[in-house]
Amino acid sequence: MMETAADACYERDMIPVDVLQAMASHAPAFGMVGTLVGMVAMLCTLSEDVTGIGASLAVSFLSTLYGVLSARMIYMPAASKLRQEVDMSRFPQSPHHRRHGYAGEQQNADVYPGPSQQLFAAGYP
Repeated sequence: MMETAADACYERDMIPVDVLQAMASHAPAFGMVGTLVGMVAMLCTLSEDVTGIGASLAVSFLSTLYGVLSARMIYMPAASKLRQEVDMSRFPQSPHHRRHGYAGEQQNADVYPGPSQQLFAAGYP
């Protein structure tokens, strides 16, 4: 039961990571939608003024660029960093272990209790 509660806490903490990953996968698609809207707006004004095609085309392609850049430079790194923090909270390590490698389960049990011991210490039955 303790492991189930720990897994439930982990799954709850992973929800923002999943949201950021979904945003990263959908941002380029929203950029393409912006491009299509810009192209339609450009084609609607094509008969009136031909000199504005370059500016309208540039704006419509910028939406694709913004979609890809937001996915690659904002959402993907944020999801990766948040996933790393959630994983580190699930399996904590001391700076000593990061420098010198894993010292063994017996040595870490007293210093860093596992999720079961943490839940038991928090008062869960």
